[in-house]
Amino acid sequence: KKDIVVVAGEAEKYFDVTFIDLNTAEPIVKSLRTRDARELTPELVRSRPAGYIIESATDKEVEILRLLGLEVVQLERNKRFRTESYMVTGHRVAGAMWEGIYPVTVTTETVKRRKRFGSGDYYIDLAQENANYAVVLLEPESANGFVNYAVTTATAGEPLRIYRVMK
Repeated sequence: KKDIVVVAGEAEKYFDVTFIDLNTAEPIVKSLRTRDARELTPELVRSRPAGYIIESATDKEVEILRLLGLEVVQLERNKRFRTESYMVTGHRVAGAMWEGIYPVTVTTETVKRRKRFGSGDYYIDLAQENANYAVVLLEPESANGFVNYAVTTATAGEPLRIYRVMK
C-alpha cells in the first residue's frame, strides 16, 4: 500500500578478508570492495498503482505473470481508466549478451490521462497475493522487469503499452 521503489542503488563497502598464502601458510588481509544489497538507497520511487493494464499483451507476458501466481484478467468490453502512461525518454541496449539476451535499460516519464481500453487488453489488480511480482516485472526501469529482459518492446520517444491504473 506504500510507495514502490523501482530502482535502488546498493551501498559500496570495503571488507577486510583474510586469505592464507599457500606458499608460506601466512595470513594475508585484503580489503575488497563490495556492493551491499542489505543497504539500498532509493533512486526512483513511484506511488503504488491500483493495478496495471497491458495493451495487447503478448502470450509470453501473460504466461509469466500467471506462472508467478498472478490473476491476469482479459477485459471483455471497453472500459475507461485513470492511468499513468510511460513515455520512453532514454533507451540503451547493452553491448554484451547476458543470460541469453541483450539487456535493455530505459528511462521514462509518466503522463496522467484517462484512457479507454478494449477487449483483448489485460488487467492485473494489485490487491492480490503476489502482486509485488507485477510491480517488479511491469515497471519499465526495473532491473528484473519485462523491458530489461526484452519481453516487452521499448522504443525511445514512444509510449509503452503498459499503463499504471491510478486509484
